[in-house]
Amino acid sequence: MEKSKLVLTADDFGVDDSINQGIINLAKADIIDSVEVLANYGENGQLSIENTLKLLDEIEASNPDLELGVHLTITSGKPIEETSGLSSILCKGHFISAKKTNSDADPQAIYEELKKQVEVLKSNPRIWSKVTHLTNHHDALWFFPKYTEMYVKVANEYNLPIRNPQVFPTWNALLYYKYLGPRKASKDDKQQSRSAYELRQVGKFALSELNYRSTNYLDSSHYSLWRTILDSNPYIPEEFIERRQVALREIFQRIQTISSEQQSPQVVEALFHVRFGGMNNSKVKLRKKERIEKGIDAFDEFDLPNYNGISTTYFDGRSVEYNSLFWEHGSPGGLKRLYDNHEVERGKWSDCIPRKLYKS
Repeated sequence: MEKSKLVLTADDFGVDDSINQGIINLAKADIIDSVEVLANYGENGQLSIENTLKLLDEIEASNPDLELGVHLTITSGKPIEETSGLSSILCKGHFISAKKTNSDADPQAIYEELKKQVEVLKSNPRIWSKVTHLTNHHDALWFFPKYTEMYVKVANEYNLPIRNPQVFPTWNALLYYKYLGPRKASKDDKQQSRSAYELRQVGKFALSELNYRSTNYLDSSHYSLWRTILDSNPYIPEEFIERRQVALREIFQRIQTISSEQQSPQVVEALFHVRFGGMNNSKVKLRKKERIEKGIDAFDEFDLPNYNGISTTYFDGRSVEYNSLFWEHGSPGGLKRLYDNHEVERGKWSDCIPRKLYKS
């Protein structure tokens, strides 16, 4: 039987020096396969472009096959172009946070904004030659069916695969999509999000039949805010890291188990959130006055000062994930041992398969 494929991806590149450096270090060491770039940092995304070019310069010799994804967002930073159709999800020009977002934006305006974010990276030929897929920040484009349609429409127009909304572990996805996503949204919007999640679990979609390309599933088990809060001792960083290494090894074991049970090779994305930096200097707190000036519905207390929607409360968790990958990479046999022992190969986004959600 053909071997299963695993793509290791790192989210949120382009907007913070510590996150960027962590991703660059992992890419230079040829540990990760794919980097998800937020394209809306700086005027017309110019800072996103500059940071991405720096990434490509750094990894050119050691990881020339690194893939880039456009990490589309409607919950962080600013739109490439502020329009009236987006006004319901903006505060002082910034996207409002994922937990407060709503379904009231004009779908056509969402579609046009997503295309503009793609076009930021497409405007630079060197970057665009590396772009192979789309993902979406906070998974917010899956919250409301009207936005999901626009997301899939954009993906299909550019003939790019997208991240699978079918997530392992399922309990983690259940918590997020049903309770932790737009948790401060209106009652109707929270119900929309929950209903959309429940329909996806049985292969259905509320508005139409959706056809796209993706992996068999997304494994987010290495990334867990709850694992950081509940399972680890902040005074023993080694314990943090060792627990994540266990989760990393389980990702490989799970692929092998599912492949054997289904008698079919799997294509899987494993998701990581990383940064380069210590765990004691990670939290930034914005004063209320700053939040009011920037837009209190957009900036949470611990957001990055210049880019909302990236919470510094999880920076220690990002440092743990970063070290977990490097510790495993430096162990006897390294990550190659895990691939070989579980009959898994490093994958590419071109390995993605056709997926379908049927009209409810």
